[in-house]
Amino acid sequence: MSATMIEIKCPRCGHTWRVDVAALGKPDQVIYKDAPRRNRVETYRVRCPNCGAYALVDVEAQEE
Repeated sequence: MSATMIEIKCPRCGHTWRVDVAALGKPDQVIYKDAPRRNRVETYRVRCPNCGAYALVDVEAQEE
């Protein structure tokens, strides 16, 4: 199992940090883009460790 790291930038303070997608937990929203290929976009709400503001992060995923 490989870790997929994404970079997030806080919309309030501009702080940038990296987080593992597996550590984000359950997505707030899932949008299926293409039914036969099962491509989807998962939206997560992540809290900035610097100022506490929330950032929305979209992660593209594909089911096997």
